[in-house]
Amino acid sequence: MAEVWLAYDLKLQVDVALKAIRTERFPGEQGLELLRREVRAAREVLSPNVCRIFDLVDSDGLEFVSMEYIDGQTLLDALQARGPLSCRRRPASPPSFWPGWKPSTRRASSIGT
Repeated sequence: MAEVWLAYDLKLQVDVALKAIRTERFPGEQGLELLRREVRAAREVLSPNVCRIFDLVDSDGLEFVSMEYIDGQTLLDALQARGPLSCRRRPASPPSFWPGWKPSTRRASSIGT
């Protein structure tokens, strides 16, 4: 969906990640709206498990997301090393970014029946 580059913010003097939609897959306004929606959603989450969004940058008609750079393994590298994650593999406790989450005593298959 997007490409991400390591960049250096000259004003802040820090490394940042710049993300841009692949325009060949999502041309025109469709791609820009996907990027903007992702930024809006990410700005609602405050968690150590989600990188911080700094800005939505417009340069020469292209929009980029300036975000926190986190040094480490990419998702692609992790998937290639470990294989796809199982749906059964889940955390023992809910992640901190699930505010208001409460465990249920009912199984998912019985909800709504």
